[in-house]
Amino acid sequence: MKLSFIYSPAYDNMLTSMALQEFSNAQIVEVKQYISDLEVFWENEEKRIIKEIEKVSGLNFQKKIDCYVIKNMQFTAFSMPLTIKMDPKFSRVRAVLIHELIHFLLSSHRSTKTLIHKLNARYPAKDHEFKSHLPVYLIQKKVLENLFGEESIKKDMKGQVDNDVQIEANKLYKNFNKNILRFFK
Repeated sequence: MKLSFIYSPAYDNMLTSMALQEFSNAQIVEVKQYISDLEVFWENEEKRIIKEIEKVSGLNFQKKIDCYVIKNMQFTAFSMPLTIKMDPKFSRVRAVLIHELIHFLLSSHRSTKTLIHKLNARYPAKDHEFKSHLPVYLIQKKVLENLFGEESIKKDMKGQVDNDVQIEANKLYKNFNKNILRFFK
């Protein structure tokens, strides 16, 4: 699997407008330079991150993934289409990319339908946001811990999911090793 960073001025303009910000032609140059710097950073990290996500999740990426880079938008990122907002701290970008790649991976596998049924049965009172983020958070936390240590979890995952997800994930975490589908039997 290969992640390609791309820029669409029209997409950036649309998301900038939706975030009630002004789009400028200077931002095109700024984002393109940011992508160049991000590509250098990501190239050093990509293979081991992808390998670790696949190992921890028990799932494999199927294809090349395009990731849009945007200067201004309401959210930090979203997975479909994979889109990230510029952030000067590449360690935070790395954690966000790991999070969104896990969402992308889980949503692209048929076998995760079983996971959704298991989560619905196990957490009937919880909303979709909780159920979709619980497995992502477990995998992300394990990947960050394995590759970058516990300090990375505290520093780079702060505020990514709501407190209910973190509390439940922390209860489950000590028993989670790998293969998210088998974990929620």
